[in-house]
Amino acid sequence: MSSFKMYSDDQIQKVHESSLEILATTGMLIEHHGALKKLADSGAKVDINTQRAYFPKELVEKCLKLAPSSYICAGREESFDFNMGPETPLAGRTAAGPIKKYRPETKQMAMITDNDCAEYAKVTDALANINTVGTLTPSDLPLATYDLHTLRTFLKNTRKHLYCLTIDSKNLAYELEMMVAVVGSEAELRRRPIASGIVCVIEPLYFPHDEIERLLLYGKYNIPIRVPLTPVSGANAPYTFAGILNLMNAEFLGSQVLLQILCPGLPNCYSTTPQTMDMRTGMVYYLNPDAYPVQAAFKQLADKYCIPFSPSLVATGATQYPQYIFDRAAGLMWAAAMGVQEIGPFGAVDSVNTIIPLTLVLDNEMLGYAKAASTAMEINDETLAADAINSVGPKGHFLSDKHTMEFLRREEKYQPELFDWRGFDGWSSDFKDIIDNAQVKLDHILKNHEVPPLDDIVLKELDTIVSAADKELL
Repeated sequence: MSSFKMYSDDQIQKVHESSLEILATTGMLIEHHGALKKLADSGAKVDINTQRAYFPKELVEKCLKLAPSSYICAGREESFDFNMGPETPLAGRTAAGPIKKYRPETKQMAMITDNDCAEYAKVTDALANINTVGTLTPSDLPLATYDLHTLRTFLKNTRKHLYCLTIDSKNLAYELEMMVAVVGSEAELRRRPIASGIVCVIEPLYFPHDEIERLLLYGKYNIPIRVPLTPVSGANAPYTFAGILNLMNAEFLGSQVLLQILCPGLPNCYSTTPQTMDMRTGMVYYLNPDAYPVQAAFKQLADKYCIPFSPSLVATGATQYPQYIFDRAAGLMWAAAMGVQEIGPFGAVDSVNTIIPLTLVLDNEMLGYAKAASTAMEINDETLAADAINSVGPKGHFLSDKHTMEFLRREEKYQPELFDWRGFDGWSSDFKDIIDNAQVKLDHILKNHEVPPLDDIVLKELDTIVSAADKELL
């Protein structure tokens, strides 16, 4: 997928070399004895007493070559599979982890419940442009095992690829059991991973023990993971945007060493959410125009490393529809221009704290627009239509031409569902705006969309696994 380049190759190389220097001289704090031993055996300089690992350039570049440039993200059904790789059409990912739900029509805010999770999952199942669905954080489930209950709800109510949050490695072991129950075997889960996982680096340059334990579990099943990089400029990252770029790239490169030494070939992407602190107020902003040039540099680095890129380019802090729509549209079109593989987090506002179900429908529409805008046309002898142009000639028309009839359905044109381009005369006949149209579609999905159920045997096995987790962990 082609994309524009904001920075020269020399500038990107300078970032790369500076990040390598950070890893060689400052290294990373890794609180895991087994991981440190493997790193030492692989060529890293390790200080066991301080739990610091220092990565030479040769080791970093060796590990970069082990990371796959593309991988499958499977759905509960194969028709929902998609590939994360260089030629991936723009894929959409919903927010993972929101804790609240807002209803603009009543101006009511509430904590998310398990029923909200079921509704959210069902809506995503019906939306063609949403590829990956993040799990939410309901408040009406047992605190120690809410992630398992939530995963069961999502597995039952959507067939899309899941992005699963987890409390810790103990809970993750049960989550992986649940995934195996759905696909049928460990081997099948390795072949078609129906979910992606998460391993977190704590800013700056720090991997806690349990993050490594989770990484080892994901590696056992070859589950694709994200290592989201989320520093705040001026707080736990340098104030300059070039500085935050350098730190995040060093963390990405360091995470690649850790991933590929402990779990060779483990699929993952370059996942970035640089945040900005307003030094006058202390407010932190997920999205502002300053973030776009930083993300453009990350895209060029991801291309250099031949790894899929998944930025958070639409994580708006806005809660009102006009500003939210502008922020989403700006981020989407920037992503389309850059040629990113996946973008999120959709479905949420308020800096990813709050879901509004209606925004899923609006996001799906805007994502479809951005996909169309970033899809290159096919250029060949047939599509160039020289014979048709010569045949019709000056002052002719192509309405009934053979070429038009042949390509009318072969070459798809973007068709909006919610956008209304009829002009004032057409719009004023019913006075519905895009929010009204989205509400109609949302109501229709909730009333009519049916998600094919899991087999009774699978449902029973999921219940058994969750009950066992409750018994051990509560």
